[in-house]
Amino acid sequence: MKSRKLTVFLAFGAILLLLLLSSGCGKKVNVVAGRLYYTVREVGCTRIEWTDVDGLECHHVLGALPVRDEFSDRQVNTDNNEALARDSKYVSSPFVSDDGRYMVCLYGKQPAICLYNLVTKQQEGTIKATGRFYYPSLGRDREVFYSRLNDGKRCSLYMQRYPQAPAELLRSYYIDGAAFCSVDNSVYYSEVYPDGYTMLKRCDLQGKNVTDVIEGATQPAFPRIGHELACVLSGKLLLYNLYTHDRSFVNAEIGTVSPCWNPQGNALAFVRNGAIFTVVPGQEPVQLVLKDKEIVDVFWAKGLD
Repeated sequence: MKSRKLTVFLAFGAILLLLLLSSGCGKKVNVVAGRLYYTVREVGCTRIEWTDVDGLECHHVLGALPVRDEFSDRQVNTDNNEALARDSKYVSSPFVSDDGRYMVCLYGKQPAICLYNLVTKQQEGTIKATGRFYYPSLGRDREVFYSRLNDGKRCSLYMQRYPQAPAELLRSYYIDGAAFCSVDNSVYYSEVYPDGYTMLKRCDLQGKNVTDVIEGATQPAFPRIGHELACVLSGKLLLYNLYTHDRSFVNAEIGTVSPCWNPQGNALAFVRNGAIFTVVPGQEPVQLVLKDKEIVDVFWAKGLD
């Protein structure tokens, strides 16, 4: 009798353990859909498009107009924006506001920064100056952060609340990308020295209190809500916890560029070998099948209602 009770008890325990495992470790993370904005490079031109997280749609946003959408064999949806789309054959580096309504990007062969309304499909402003612009991004209140090569030797990091004049935060040799962090209300950027030495740093919104963060890291990206920095280190996608300072590589493959978080902050997108991948930390990356498209960069944004 005791042996039978023990067998029933063990069987019940095994079933309970399986239920816990299936509802815990094996549970699929709910990934907010949104839009993936990306730059396509073709011969003599680039353009910005967006697709859904499954790669089933393709919508033209800015830049040189494609003839057909090869992967779905349908006409590309230009969103009735052909006049503005033809203004420049060179657009890249899309970065979209938290609400999904505004985008900044590089625009033109000698690039300026375009401020673009994704709802009205109108260009709302342009930031121009002598020198070359790099990697614009947006802050919490739509401040534009960007770096600009001024004299061919020194690079400056700027913050600008358009249409107000820009504020120069600091100067360095070369600044490879900048990202606003809402956790400590600061800017993270990569400083590259003439000998190739690179350091990911942070500063406050006045360009003061500069501190080193991660040696060798570039392309910082933060979730809209959260305290985990994504960046590229030795060509691999690295996560860095701002509170605990723990580091972990998302996957071992090299060649990663343009990391970004999804709107919910529980999944990332990045580009590797000209293709877009999405990944939930702890799971394997999934490649989006965009046939015959060479992707340069990507940004995961909230979709428009």
